[in-house]
Amino acid sequence: MKKTAAIACIVSLLLYSCNQNKPAESQIPVVGEAIDSAAIAQDTLNQKSLESSYEYAQTVIVNPKLVYDVRAYGGPPSHGEYCIIRRGADNKPDTVVQAERFGIIVNAFTADLNNNGKEEIYVITQSADTDRLGNVIAFEFDGHGKSTAINVHFETEKTWNYSGKDSIYLDDKIAISRLFPIFNKQNKTGGWMRINYRLNNNELSHVSAEGIKKP
Repeated sequence: MKKTAAIACIVSLLLYSCNQNKPAESQIPVVGEAIDSAAIAQDTLNQKSLESSYEYAQTVIVNPKLVYDVRAYGGPPSHGEYCIIRRGADNKPDTVVQAERFGIIVNAFTADLNNNGKEEIYVITQSADTDRLGNVIAFEFDGHGKSTAINVHFETEKTWNYSGKDSIYLDDKIAISRLFPIFNKQNKTGGWMRINYRLNNNELSHVSAEGIKKP
């Protein structure tokens, strides 16, 4: 009896230890069973936590019962992967987008620019070089979390003297604005260009552009 009790005690301790070392379920991106959390963590040798292994981590709140977690991981800042995780009232994670990324994720936010009642998630990236060229990755989600990619058209016409260093943000919840410095070599004048983009028929394209002296 003593021997049996001792074995049961050892097994219980082992099970407890294993459970203590498990990462929280809400930290693990899940696409069915497609994403391996250990591969995202990358460094199992040093036992780094899953959260600290992300290059970017932000939670975007749609409403009190629905949030999206945006995560960047894997590889150098200039090239890696990202995922968008949907969590409802039950707090169970479901990775609804997982794809390759180029550049650094610098911001993420939600909107409903076409007023159709479906949330859109906008992920803002910048190139990893000194030019900091801006870009937008965007998706619209239905009530079940099914994603539809939004086509983004960013123009960089030479007449705008575009040289990067973008700042991209949500403007009054009706448009995406893109602000960047410009410089006219002919008359030695500078300033800023602001371009506004609207969502229509799954296309995010510019509707207006204006030069301003300062933001």
